Amino acid sequence: MKQEKQANQPQYIIGVGASAGGLEALEQFFHQTDKDDRLAYVVIQHLSPNFKSLMSELLAPYTELDIVIATDGLEIQANTIYLIPPKMNLTIGNGHIHLIEHKKTAKINFPIDVFFRSLAIEMQDRAIGVILSGTGSDGSEGILAIKDYEGFVLAQEPDSADFAGMPVSAIETGLVDCVASPAEMALKIQEYLRTEGNLKEMSEADLSILREENALSLIFTLLQRKYNIDFGEYKLATMLRRIERRVHFSDSKDISTYLKLLRQDRDELDQLFRDLLVEVTHFFRDQEAFKFISADVIPRLVSQVEASQILRVWIPGCATGEEAYSLAILFYEYLMLHEIELQVKIFATDVHQQSLDYGSRGVYSQDKLTSVPSSYLDRYFISDGSSYTVSREIRKMVIFAQHNLIQDPPFTRLNLVACRNVLIYFRPSIQKRVLEHFHFALKKDGVLFLGPSENTGDLNDEFAALNHRWRVYQKTSDRQYGQAPLSPAEKQSKSDWSNRVAPYAQQPQTPATTIRSGWEKELLSRFVPSGFLIDSHYNAVHIFGDAGKYLAPTSGRVTFSIFNMIQGQLHSSIRAALHQVSQTEEPIAYQGIRIDSDEGEDGQFERVKIGVDPIRAGRDQDLFYLISLELEEGKFDATDQKDKLNVKQFDLSEENLEHINMLEQELQFTKEHLQLTIEELETTNEELQSTNEELIASNEELQSTNEELHSVNEELYTVNSEYQLKINELTKLNNDMKNLQRSSRVRILFLDRYLRIRDFTPEMATTFNLLPQDVGRPIEHLLYNLNIGREELAEYARKVFDEGESLVKEVETTEDARYLMHVLPYQLETGVVEGIVLYMTEISSMKIMEEEMRKNQKRFHSLLSHMRRPVFYHDANGEIIYLNSVMAKLLDKNVQELIGQNLKEITENESVLDQYLSAAKQDQPTPRVTLYLNKGDGSQIEVVIDSQPVFDNVGNLIEYQGIGLVS
Repeated sequence: MKQEKQANQPQYIIGVGASAGGLEALEQFFHQTDKDDRLAYVVIQHLSPNFKSLMSELLAPYTELDIVIATDGLEIQANTIYLIPPKMNLTIGNGHIHLIEHKKTAKINFPIDVFFRSLAIEMQDRAIGVILSGTGSDGSEGILAIKDYEGFVLAQEPDSADFAGMPVSAIETGLVDCVASPAEMALKIQEYLRTEGNLKEMSEADLSILREENALSLIFTLLQRKYNIDFGEYKLATMLRRIERRVHFSDSKDISTYLKLLRQDRDELDQLFRDLLVEVTHFFRDQEAFKFISADVIPRLVSQVEASQILRVWIPGCATGEEAYSLAILFYEYLMLHEIELQVKIFATDVHQQSLDYGSRGVYSQDKLTSVPSSYLDRYFISDGSSYTVSREIRKMVIFAQHNLIQDPPFTRLNLVACRNVLIYFRPSIQKRVLEHFHFALKKDGVLFLGPSENTGDLNDEFAALNHRWRVYQKTSDRQYGQAPLSPAEKQSKSDWSNRVAPYAQQPQTPATTIRSGWEKELLSRFVPSGFLIDSHYNAVHIFGDAGKYLAPTSGRVTFSIFNMIQGQLHSSIRAALHQVSQTEEPIAYQGIRIDSDEGEDGQFERVKIGVDPIRAGRDQDLFYLISLELEEGKFDATDQKDKLNVKQFDLSEENLEHINMLEQELQFTKEHLQLTIEELETTNEELQSTNEELIASNEELQSTNEELHSVNEELYTVNSEYQLKINELTKLNNDMKNLQRSSRVRILFLDRYLRIRDFTPEMATTFNLLPQDVGRPIEHLLYNLNIGREELAEYARKVFDEGESLVKEVETTEDARYLMHVLPYQLETGVVEGIVLYMTEISSMKIMEEEMRKNQKRFHSLLSHMRRPVFYHDANGEIIYLNSVMAKLLDKNVQELIGQNLKEITENESVLDQYLSAAKQDQPTPRVTLYLNKGDGSQIEVVIDSQPVFDNVGNLIEYQGIGLVS
């Protein structure tokens, strides 16, 4: 029993999404679909909640599969089509259907997306999604989930669809495996199933052999040359399966032919690249997991970071950035709710630059935001009608950059790494290597967030599970686990990576970050003169020696600008020197700089020499400046290049100094005035922004109303299509009925529940003197030529209507035509009586025949009664059917007493009788026999019997006639 149940379970489930214009597409699709014990189908439509769907009846003529209206808890069986009922969302789980009532809300319902997501989770790589004709974008979000689990997706060719909105929206995601007409889709699915079956049957050894084939190696080489990614590091079975799909969908005969296509068609190479990367993501994927991140992980991480530090998050394999923005929203929401001032930086990386460009724009279509809670959608997205843009404060938190997770070195000092559903595509050795990078990148107590099908593998002892179900782990130690030295290629990648990240960071990377060990600091303190290292923005990066005594920070907001920490001639001389060095990038030095001394008596001062030397770590690196300070009495050798320094005497008179101070005050006033103007402009801009937000809100309301109307229009169109097809069928049936009535000579009259005429046949019109305009008249108003009164006929009809039992009555016309009138109840499929059917059969000729038969019967009885010889009729068993009065008198009995008796009961010589009957049964001539018959007084009489068979009109033997002769 259990084996039989498992045999009925499908290996693949095909979800079919259709909306407006989808009825014809469904008919074409299922017309080409044969029975297959591996497949089951679930059809999801946009149905009106106010009308009964006729889809089951409309699809039945086009398929041999069973069609079932889905009910809650129903187990899914192979070779069956399941239809979604109205007012419900349908999901599947554990092989059963689950229905959820859809309540009318302001948010538009996307039933196809809802089902596709559950289908992907349930069937994973055995899920197949089909998008047919319809308006809108329902299904586009659902196919992301199907592709996330490596399922198969087909979309209807837009030119063949009555409404191309849904197929076009699905195709634009770039995730559709096959675009075809509905009639071709069944063949494409069968091809896919054959390909999948062949690949799954292949062993790892077979796959390794395939990998060595020249064509496949060359495909990987093409991809590596253009995109700098070695797909040999990925799971070979997965890569080969996706290449095989592209081979089939490009109509190539084999991999070698496909290789030629890739060399000629760069678009196909890019499509293959995207398929191999499996760029599938969406906002708040696995919402329960994100709820745990919001409730547990984010508070834990924020509590570990001081206000002066930056909370750092890395999302490798971010694709188009939906998960990066999801985490940014959760962090921002928590910080705002608890009024915490903390900087959060989220590094979103991927190997595909086009996806990064898409994500950095932060513009998404409405169908990609179906999983975003409405509260977040209102606060963190700005709608322009057709799309939504991520708000500026959220986009500021996310930095997009290209990064190869396998080849490039990881980030460091991270608090959170969220890498979901990426490791599953790597070979085990690469998975381990990447996990080691994650461990190295995370701080102690940092959190690792993986996909539901991933785990920490060999590093299990290095992480503590915070949530087993959603694969959330915390790093338990700060040691560098298994960190191997970087290869030369990796070192180069690391250098390039630094170049890419630096422009995005608010606090640039500096050489100071490399000053880590104690001996490095000791060397710097001994051999580097007092001074400052500043970056290209003139911010202090490092202070050498006792140069701190020359710093005097000004009051106000604390900054690292060197000009806010020095004053007097030192301020002016350094500014002048930096200005010149920034122009020429040549070292320069000034001497004779006066610095007021805080030690000793008033009026005392000292003079110093300054040297400014430009430093550029490498080609295309940021520029830094080393400012050296040394007293005049000392030896000036700040850079060990004294002979190359352009040494100048810096002489600043009191008048010039006063003039400079005045100019600086004017500049400060100008800055403050400019700042005031900027603030006024910002205030005006905020007012305009507020007005714009109100307009956007109004526009969103109108858009929502328009979408609701659009949704209702879709539902009505679907209902109209079903009813139109049903009307066509009813029209055909009605024409068939009319032709039947005209061609047959049957007299039928239809009455409604009020005994009014509904319809009649032409033959009945002559009997009841009916005209077309009599339809709707009561039966009592008719004048007809029958020998039955109108009241009597109406009484018969009412009785039949009330009791539900038919009546039969023989009637006659004034022309002596006779009819058998049947009064029948007119019943619906439910058994409810809704009228009367009057059916009349002409029996005039039959009556004439009956009369003739009666006459012949009288003649026959008269003839037999006047015969002097006994005559009787019996069947093949000897049972007496008829006898004349002579026979009865001969036996001293009456006729009725003898009819039904067997000859054996009235004779003594049974052996002779058996011989006689045996001959009769075998349809042989019966011999003349002598029987001794028992009389009523107990005596016997000898009778000689002559017998002959009696046949009907068609030659069938019906009885025997016996004529006796008394001896």
